[in-house]
Amino acid sequence: MINGLSIFLIPAIVAMGFIMPQQDGKNASVSTTAPSNTISAENAEPPSTKSKDLNELIDKYFPEDARQMARKISSCESSGNEKVIGHNRNGTTDSGYFQINSIHKGRVDGDVSKLLDGETNVRVASEIYKEQSWTPWVCYRKVL
Repeated sequence: MINGLSIFLIPAIVAMGFIMPQQDGKNASVSTTAPSNTISAENAEPPSTKSKDLNELIDKYFPEDARQMARKISSCESSGNEKVIGHNRNGTTDSGYFQINSIHKGRVDGDVSKLLDGETNVRVASEIYKEQSWTPWVCYRKVL
């Protein structure tokens, strides 16, 4: 155990920005707060123009029993804005409706800008949900 955390959890926690490697790469420090994000939405359409599309996409990609939570999480993460980009302290970015982290770039052929497409973002979010449930989303704990 390292700082009370299993060695198997550390890569996921680093990816979420809760543990930040020190510059020398030898040690890691633990933050007790969520990563601070800088969010930008230049040239983004108002969320209200996309809400119907988002609901249709959630219905298309998420199982029926997960749709209500998917709506809550996307609202919490992006206020329904598909063009929002969050910049994390650990150098990763979060994109789109579900604020998909750039560690998932392999799901979009390495091109994280594809996560700003609403349908792609919801599809990838549903893939992540089917593999990991809601735990990757900080907003899941907020909307429970």
